[in-house]
Amino acid sequence: MRQRTTHASFPALPGKRRLCTGLAILLLAATSALCSLAWLAEWRARQELERDVLALRAQVDDRRAREDELLARIGQLERSLVGRTQELAGERQRRLEVEQVAARHREALAALERRYRATLLELEAKAAEAASSQLQRAQLGAERDRLAARVRALEERLARAVAERDLARRNEKGLRWRIDFLEQRLATAESAQGRANGWLREWVGRQVTAIEAMLAAAGVDAKRLLERAGDEAEAGQGGPFEPAEGEIAAVLARKSSAPVDEPLLRLRAAQQLVARLPLSPPLDEFRLMSGYGIRRDPVTGARAIHRGLDFSAPKDARVLAPAPGRVIRAGREGEYGLLVAIDHGMGIVTVYGHLQQLLVRVGERVDFRQPIGIVGNTGRSTGRHLHYEIRVDGEPIDPAGLLEAGRKFVDVLKGQETRPRS
Repeated sequence: MRQRTTHASFPALPGKRRLCTGLAILLLAATSALCSLAWLAEWRARQELERDVLALRAQVDDRRAREDELLARIGQLERSLVGRTQELAGERQRRLEVEQVAARHREALAALERRYRATLLELEAKAAEAASSQLQRAQLGAERDRLAARVRALEERLARAVAERDLARRNEKGLRWRIDFLEQRLATAESAQGRANGWLREWVGRQVTAIEAMLAAAGVDAKRLLERAGDEAEAGQGGPFEPAEGEIAAVLARKSSAPVDEPLLRLRAAQQLVARLPLSPPLDEFRLMSGYGIRRDPVTGARAIHRGLDFSAPKDARVLAPAPGRVIRAGREGEYGLLVAIDHGMGIVTVYGHLQQLLVRVGERVDFRQPIGIVGNTGRSTGRHLHYEIRVDGEPIDPAGLLEAGRKFVDVLKGQETRPRS
């Protein structure tokens, strides 16, 4: 009969197993709590980002209002300058007319004096010839009386001409004083306009440089997109031709040489580009599940290229437009499932795949943060999530760069608001 062997340590095994099981349960509970805390921190960060983006939009609108107010003030100043210059030209023209009238009066007075002397000589000659005839003397006396009346009338006209000349000289002195005053006002206004233009160019340069640096860090060809935005922001000019002369031409020449439009157009192009760029996330609550680039395919497990970002989100979460634009595709498209594509202009297109429901139609205009669909699991998908792409001129780019640029853009504006002005 085989002898049965026993060990003293065997009875302790069940207690150790229970201890290991308890530790494993505690570890799983701690891991779950840490994951919950991480998700809560990320959700709060997304909420703060959304508030920052909304604050950014409000600041951009405020800056546009300030820019329009500055343009209105500059336009009012220019119109005032042109009006005062026209008034100055009119007063100078009136002074020239008064001088011309005085010159004509002087010429008339000289002619009257010559006629008067000629008449006297003629009368004296006639008196000598008619000395022998009393009838002729009577006729000569009557003619002399008529000539005397005419001379008195001419003397009265001469007195009025002299009075008008004196009045014109007094008016000329007043006009000269007003001309000097208006020229001083014009010089002061031009100096103030020059200082305003200098400050505006410096401020625009800082704004555009910050925007270009932000977009370059995000991997976007900022120069090319700014050129497109500038083409859209340019405004035409026209109107009937009316040649300008004298002081008005000089004022218009100085006005046309002032470099105000170029920096303003540059700033408007940069603001229009920022307004078109998808700088905010397309979901209020999400978690990044897969990034841009090479990854292991979730269906086959093979290495593959991922041209966008995958976000998980709560059930029935709404997908939001990150920038205004026009819907160019809305429907089921192969492995994307239900898809929406939005054209934001300047070659920028965003794509949203695997949706459960569409909330927009092709051709519809969408505003910033307008719901366009519901997160779903359609197409080639392993679970509920949003596939998000950004394409520039048909080429996909990493959306994470623009999302990070959106965060930095808020910091740039805050930094320039707190910087003291020189």
